Amino acid sequence: MSVVALLTDFGLEDHYVAAMKGEILRRAPAATLVDITHLIPPQDVVRGAYELACVYRSFPPGTVFLGVVDPGVGTSRRPLLLRAGGYTWVGPDNGLFALVLRAEGGQVADGLVWLAADQQALVLAAERIAERLSATFHGRDLFAPTVGLVVAGTPLGELGEPIAAILDLPAAGGERVLAIDHFGNIITSVRPQPGEDYAVTIAGRRIAGLHRTYAEGQGLILLTSSSGYLEIALPNGNAAALLGVRPGEPVMVELRRSSDDRLA
Repeated sequence: MSVVALLTDFGLEDHYVAAMKGEILRRAPAATLVDITHLIPPQDVVRGAYELACVYRSFPPGTVFLGVVDPGVGTSRRPLLLRAGGYTWVGPDNGLFALVLRAEGGQVADGLVWLAADQQALVLAAERIAERLSATFHGRDLFAPTVGLVVAGTPLGELGEPIAAILDLPAAGGERVLAIDHFGNIITSVRPQPGEDYAVTIAGRRIAGLHRTYAEGQGLILLTSSSGYLEIALPNGNAAALLGVRPGEPVMVELRRSSDDRLA
């Protein structure tokens, strides 16, 4: 029984998610469908990429991920199928799968993430897959049918043409805030390295020194999140609300070399 995990910015009020699930189940009725989240902020490709990168290794090898955060639907943006890390990914080529491919060995250059030798990517051939193709709902008409066909065992070569690289996330000119979680913790794009300590400046505040848990320290603190990103937290409070920070906010990062640093 194959697992299909879904992530979108569609919300929960409308029929959109159910329509995609129906298209998958028409082609692969034994599939197990798992919702990652459908509450990605509308058109927030960076947040979608972050959530996929955080969660995918919790799923069994062979899982097919359907990701649809697609502000360019109906334009010339490419529809994508990707295999990397023992998983399959289906969705738009707009950066949504960039962090996943980076984590699995893809190399970044010239605004692209280039595939490693053991990875595979296809531009989907809609004319071979879609029974109908709305200009505004490729999730239902192209991506979900593709997932169903993959789960049902269709050879990948029948679904599209190979490419060597996919789009990276848009350059931000430095480190930035990737996401604000439910607790108001600020997740940055920084990946702390073992044995190193850091200070960050954000929204005019300098915060110095990594902590191990939320219970340590007072006021704003730094720690390494469970997904390996540098996080700014306010224990028993909301760091994002305190600082007035939103996703995309720039973050200045420095290696902390003095044990005498204090909260600014």
